[in-house]
Amino acid sequence: MRFFIVGLGKFGRLALDKLSSSFPNSLITVVEQDPMQTVGIVKSNISVVYEDAVTFLIRPHVMERTDWIIPMVPFHLAASLLLASRYGICNTVFPESILSIVPNPHVVNASNIYCSKSDFLCSDECPEGDLCTVTGKPRNPLCLELERIDLKGFTIIVLRSVQILAGVGGYQVADLLSIIKRITPGKYIIGTSCKCHAILTAIER
Repeated sequence: MRFFIVGLGKFGRLALDKLSSSFPNSLITVVEQDPMQTVGIVKSNISVVYEDAVTFLIRPHVMERTDWIIPMVPFHLAASLLLASRYGICNTVFPESILSIVPNPHVVNASNIYCSKSDFLCSDECPEGDLCTVTGKPRNPLCLELERIDLKGFTIIVLRSVQILAGVGGYQVADLLSIIKRITPGKYIIGTSCKCHAILTAIER
């Protein structure tokens, strides 16, 4: 098993510590531009790439379909990889109506929105079970709710972020590649989402 941890800030470091402890025989590649963030990494199964994440990951043969991507950067990595591909994909503007549909929206810019089922700080150890560990209420997966949104002029595609360990989620390269195959000429909202949180990007081809 091979993991690509993209970004080694606070949460990237937590992911690295958990994955290296729980999967000691796995190969872990950390992609981080700032060498100061990687001080103290000495385990033999961990390699570090000091490069822009999108520039590195978009190269042919860097990743295999079964590899796991753990996005820990402050931007929508999956959408950025799509935009950097050679398929004529570019950003477009969100319809304002989406702000009244998704929960607790936070507008980053005209093309990117964060949204969340929670209006509180979640625990780093959340097991993402059927019940919220804070409210005790049933957890209706946001990833499924987003897929059901009917937004005129846009097709919504959601990349499911799978919980690998408590507080650590990601997706396989094969799932990311499957999105590219679904994008034909038109407008789309691409989301990366777990059960409670998501980032959405409006694109067109």
